[in-house]
Amino acid sequence: MSPNERLLGIAIVLWLWSAGLGAREVESLRINAGIDLFPSFLAADLDIADKTDKDGALLLLLVHWDAEQEVEHLAAGLAEVGHIRDLPVRVRTVSVEALAEYRDARPAGMFVTERLPAEALARILAFGRDAGVLVISPHKGDVEQGASGGIWVGDRILPFVNMRALDAGGVRLKPFFLRIAKTL
Repeated sequence: MSPNERLLGIAIVLWLWSAGLGAREVESLRINAGIDLFPSFLAADLDIADKTDKDGALLLLLVHWDAEQEVEHLAAGLAEVGHIRDLPVRVRTVSVEALAEYRDARPAGMFVTERLPAEALARILAFGRDAGVLVISPHKGDVEQGASGGIWVGDRILPFVNMRALDAGGVRLKPFFLRIAKTL
């Protein structure tokens, strides 16, 4: 199944939510759609080649609050991507509490894997802004709160981009990506 077919399927299921899916199932679908779009966000970063770690890899952080076990399958799936713009990827799961340990590690991008308390989200957003890193969150309302990007669910799933957050972190995305994205 192609990524577009998978996203279409997720969009249909999200649309059917009104037919009885619970909040937990909808959140799970949003997370899966977001993790599918995460590599596209990174590939659209005009400066991604400058965001490699000391080994020349793109360090991708999957940030969680207390759901480390549930995040492992997301990390395994993301690691299967292998390369983004010909750069190898290295995926790590990290708790919000341990995020400060990665300050010198030069992450290329961060993905918020679960709905977080406001103070935890604020810490992640500040870390991303200070490090010039994309912070992608598929959770409803997080882009409006300052995440660099997420997903917009309408008749199809689109990247959702917070232009102020990008500017604050000095992140530049390809113009084509911005044309197809919903922007805030």
